Amino acid sequence: MQNKDKDKTEEELIEELTRYKRLLEAVTDYIYTVRVENGRVVSTTHGPNCIRITGYSPEEYEENPLLWYQMIYEEDKNAVLEQASKVVSGKPAPFLEHRIIHKDGSIRWVRNTPVLRYNEHGQFIGYDGLISDITERKMIEEKLVELAEKDPLTNIYNRRKFYNFLEDEIERAKRYKRPLSLIMFDIDYFKKVNDMHGHNVGDRVLIMIADIVAANIRRIDVFGRLGGEEFGILVSDTAIEGSKALAEKVKGKIESHNFDVAGKVTISIGVTEYKDDDTSDSFLKRVDDALYMAKDKGRNRVEVV
Repeated sequence: MQNKDKDKTEEELIEELTRYKRLLEAVTDYIYTVRVENGRVVSTTHGPNCIRITGYSPEEYEENPLLWYQMIYEEDKNAVLEQASKVVSGKPAPFLEHRIIHKDGSIRWVRNTPVLRYNEHGQFIGYDGLISDITERKMIEEKLVELAEKDPLTNIYNRRKFYNFLEDEIERAKRYKRPLSLIMFDIDYFKKVNDMHGHNVGDRVLIMIADIVAANIRRIDVFGRLGGEEFGILVSDTAIEGSKALAEKVKGKIESHNFDVAGKVTISIGVTEYKDDDTSDSFLKRVDDALYMAKDKGRNRVEVV
């Protein structure tokens, strides 16, 4: 009778383990288990679904215990190490979203959720974790941010985001006593381009101008479309002489460019430098005055106020 009970218990255990294995295989996320002794990791087991998310099999993780760390995106390694150090010491840690390099070379976003594990005596013995692939969600989030911040035609910053940057840069200039310049320009006689060639050609001109300017400014400069054919460039850590030289360079690049059907296109530019008592409104008003001065003096020129 005891043998029968024992056999039954073993059968139930096998059935339970089999059911658990099938459940793990059905889940698209993957589970890993870390065993900890005396504050040190002594073993890590990766569930079978790791290959779906990372491209690597459990056997490959066994062969190279450092593989998981090696595949973490470089800029995210410190955050991952901080999370790991907490849970290894038996302290709860919130989930972490970070990037990994998939075996195929692509960058994937994952959500890593660790849960502390204790034995029957309440002693910390390690933790289990759930790795979820959140790449698609991150791509959607990034697209939503892009839609909120970028001009849909030219793919540069829109008016609202540009003004947000303006406020931030003014605060930075005040705090660190650094120079800050503002360039504003618009396309000369742009209405004629639309009237003569149609709005499709006009849109193409806007895109080409945005591309030309973007290729001739620094990565730290903020470039945005302020509305219609009007654009702005925030030039940080640059006094008026440097920003005027940049404006002349941009003007020359556009004037010498062949715009196909539209022919020759020119721009008028206003330039100003931030003053200690400036608000964003006074800063914008002054560069706007400089722009209209350039128009009044014949267009296709740079004026400084």
